[in-house]
Amino acid sequence: HATVKDGPSDLAADADGVAVTTSGQSVYLLGADGRVRWRADFRDLALGQPALGPDVVVVGGMTSIAAFARSDGAPRWSHDSAVV
Repeated sequence: HATVKDGPSDLAADADGVAVTTSGQSVYLLGADGRVRWRADFRDLALGQPALGPDVVVVGGMTSIAAFARSDGAPRWSHDSAVV
């Protein structure tokens, strides 16, 4: 089972797993079995629900939006939210 030490704040889930944002400005992806698949830091993270896509986990920040590869948490893209 997963241990998320920096205070879960919100989540999104589908049949394949759960994306969790935390008060410690981290994003976790848990597998359907509850184990941590990866953890990524996102220093701009704002409170809010992440979004799960088939290939990415998307999170919003105070001034930006970012996507992480669902497979391994590698940064895929980020945009200044003023542009969106």
